Amino acid sequence: MWTTTDSGTGTLMFYAGGTDAAGNPVDGTRTTVGLGGWNSIVLIS
Repeated sequence: MWTTTDSGTGTLMFYAGGTDAAGNPVDGTRTTVGLGGWNSIVLIS
C-alpha cells in the first residue's frame, strides 16, 4: 500500500503488509520511499 503522512509533508511511504498465523492481513514493514513527496516521483513499477 502506498501512503503519505498526515503531517502535510508529502513524504511517500510503502507498507509491505503481511499476514498473521491465520492468514489475515496485518500491518507490515514501512519503508520511506521519498521525502520530496509525489512531485519528485518519476516512475513506480
